[in-house]
Amino acid sequence: MTTWPSSNKATTTDIDQGTDVPNLSRAQIKKDIDNINSITDTFDIPTGTPNGAILTYDDTAGEFNTTSAQSLAKAFLIYGGFETNLSSGSDEEGIYPTTPDGRRNYMLNRGSKYDPFGLITDITGDGWQLSEGTYLINTQSQQSYYITNFGAFGSVEGPSWLGHKIMNIEDDGDSTDNYPASWDNYSSFFNDTNAPGSSHAYKFTVPAGQTRKYYLFAHMTELVYEFAGAKIVIDITKIGG
Repeated sequence: MTTWPSSNKATTTDIDQGTDVPNLSRAQIKKDIDNINSITDTFDIPTGTPNGAILTYDDTAGEFNTTSAQSLAKAFLIYGGFETNLSSGSDEEGIYPTTPDGRRNYMLNRGSKYDPFGLITDITGDGWQLSEGTYLINTQSQQSYYITNFGAFGSVEGPSWLGHKIMNIEDDGDSTDNYPASWDNYSSFFNDTNAPGSSHAYKFTVPAGQTRKYYLFAHMTELVYEFAGAKIVIDITKIGG
């Protein structure tokens, strides 16, 4: 492992004056050459590095190398408002009721998206699809302020948020319409009801050659501090793959 030469600098004692004899500075010149080689070895930058590449440090190799900007891509999704008048169960054929745009009960509506790297593929019902890679996802419920008056018993007030969960919903292979109404629910990928209102982060990997589809659902627990009108911000960062 190369050592960064910050504590091994050469001096100019025998080369900074016109009367100096350069031959006496040979050892210091050699030290400068060695330091330059150490710096060069610390940066593993291959020929043909693409535009937009980012330097990252590998503490195992003890060197900086290049990472594609796509490997650190970010996307933001903002959701607000959700369905409440549909059944949350499926019929005898496994079909879930949906709105005309494909959203099931408690599935949140996406208001906006910022995805400069093309990280996300939009899918029916305001969901998103991710391709192979490792991701860090962060969710944040927009907080509001509530006051609930209980008459003679007084009132309760404080910050308010919306409980939410991310579900991985996939076609189980027995349907052909690629539509949320026919997809199966897998276990919750992310659920904030254990610590509602704060920011939540989760790291996960989509295996090579595969994709994953995700949907954001409201998860109301009938607690006094929940606010159905709150917005949820989803921050997705691709950190590898």
